[in-house]
Amino acid sequence: MLVLGYGRIGKYLSKMLKNQGAIVLVYARRKEIKVEIELDGFTSIELDKIPANIDTIFNTVPEEIFKNETNAHKIELASKSGFKYKENVINGAGLPGKMFPKTAAKYIYDEIKTILTIQERT
Repeated sequence: MLVLGYGRIGKYLSKMLKNQGAIVLVYARRKEIKVEIELDGFTSIELDKIPANIDTIFNTVPEEIFKNETNAHKIELASKSGFKYKENVINGAGLPGKMFPKTAAKYIYDEIKTILTIQERT
């Protein structure tokens, strides 16, 4: 799993995914945030180093930063899309992450888990 951004939602979402056994890669642009990512037990990754076999990409950054075409599940959690290619993007923008990040991350995680389980069955 790839999480774009390591703010409030990105942090909690990364932890929840890891607790469920996922391998979590995290992208952040600032050096001090990359250090925090590593200290929290995740792998900090640059956009040009993302493996082609990434299954799911979660965007929490409100600007277009992911410009690669991919077959990965793309889940938009920011108010403005971070994906250049808008095909196959699940839109979760506008969730109350700014005011209630822990609760929002839990609901987002539960919904994503449900969506991915349904997609695996079809």
